Amino acid sequence: MTCEGTPEDFFLYFLTGSLNCEKPRRRQPRKKEKLNNNFDKLFFNFLIITMPEILSTQYDLVKERKLKYDFSHKMENMKYKKIDIVVNNLCYDNYITLHTLAALSFLFNKSIFYSNNNVFCTLNKTLINDNSYYTVTQDREIYIISKEKLALLKDKSYEVEDITKKIYSITYYKLDELKKIINELNIELEDRKYCKKELYEIITQYLNKVLY
Repeated sequence: MTCEGTPEDFFLYFLTGSLNCEKPRRRQPRKKEKLNNNFDKLFFNFLIITMPEILSTQYDLVKERKLKYDFSHKMENMKYKKIDIVVNNLCYDNYITLHTLAALSFLFNKSIFYSNNNVFCTLNKTLINDNSYYTVTQDREIYIISKEKLALLKDKSYEVEDITKKIYSITYYKLDELKKIINELNIELEDRKYCKKELYEIITQYLNKVLY
């Protein structure tokens, strides 16, 4: 029997008394690891701009939950509006809200704004990183944005001043003020008269839908 082999194969023959005559197998190329997308997209994108060094293809729900718990512990004594709701959201819900994102931005000193469907809201504004501005979209993406473009978005949108209070009580507004908000939000209405309560409910439903 003839057998082909490398010098190393024959050297092993003298040591072991046997010679491997099988043809060497070709090494299969390693498959590229894909990032597990079963996670909180908004939270993950926030980590990209704050702690990118901890992210890898091994990032999963277990690591995500641990990070959320860690952040919630840091927030327990933080002076922030409705912090108990934020902590509960981090610990028990699958996805963080814009309110929680605002609190995280406060914790990490990030200037983050929300702009979508004619609605603009300042989630957090810090002076520490005054040159870095980020905007959040309806699709839970986070992008860096220039100060000039941010000003344009704000000028052409209806501004919600507080993410924890999207709209004041109905008694705060006059009918004409609610009509103005409808126009700023570019909400199309049927060609009929609307009472104050109807307009208020339309605006409230719209803001609740846009500001997740």
